[in-house]
Amino acid sequence: MEITTAKSREYIVNTHLLDHFQRKSISAINTFDIDCLYVDKLDDGYSGAYIRQMHNLLNQAFDQAVRWSLIKVNPVKNAKPPKIKSEEKLTWTVDETNLFLQRVKNNSLELPYLLAIFTGMRRGEVLGLKWDDIDLANKKIHIKRSLSYVSGEGIIFKEPKTQKSKRQISISKYVVDVLEQHKLKQKGLKEKHEGYYKDQGLVVCTQDGKPVDPRNLLPQFYRLIEEANVPRISFHDLRHTHATILMQQGENPKVVSERLGHSRVGITLDLYSHVSDDLQEQVAVRFEEALMKSSS
Repeated sequence: MEITTAKSREYIVNTHLLDHFQRKSISAINTFDIDCLYVDKLDDGYSGAYIRQMHNLLNQAFDQAVRWSLIKVNPVKNAKPPKIKSEEKLTWTVDETNLFLQRVKNNSLELPYLLAIFTGMRRGEVLGLKWDDIDLANKKIHIKRSLSYVSGEGIIFKEPKTQKSKRQISISKYVVDVLEQHKLKQKGLKEKHEGYYKDQGLVVCTQDGKPVDPRNLLPQFYRLIEEANVPRISFHDLRHTHATILMQQGENPKVVSERLGHSRVGITLDLYSHVSDDLQEQVAVRFEEALMKSSS
């Protein structure tokens, strides 16, 4: 085996697999846990091909565990990793995005999706957001933490992925208005459920104030997609939709990069190169129109 391949596999095991299953014994891990891992990684933005690598490593490990009689059945056999697809990001058009937003408007389910679409925040960042992180007067959101589910440990708060992920995002008046309305509704719930409302200062939470399990958000999201009659995408693709729409509007890639929390603007340009190609064509047409107009 090439040393680079070995290092790559070691990284996947240590960073993704052990981190996810660290508090569970091998005999306690079932197919549901493994499918949840795949869904979490897909919504963290990892490609189907990369998750397939995780699947293959897990399959080898559990096969070995069966041979050693540590377990009787390999739970990976019935797990369903995502299909490998084109690396081009799946996104909604402006019209499709508006159709979905209309479906969730003034609904108790609206806020996590609206925040993802209007800010480009990751799922964990949306669910980990607290009211203290939001400056409504100055229309700013400060990303300070992320929420995730860890097998054997449950729901945890953790530091953002990178230093650049700790960022400030400007929001529009419309988002501020929705947040203010949501805050009032949340205040009413606190009063109604006084005594057992677990107030943790979270913006998106359950009816009694507890953190939302990120795994529970996905079935709800997919149901809303069907009701809105728009193409099925992952939650993470709402982030790609936000960036793609900004790039299509001609926004400076550096500004888009800062909103997304990318470590370098080059990452943003690489991810949305298909949009850049479209913009190149538009620039060529505009240049011709400007030149021909001035010479006529």
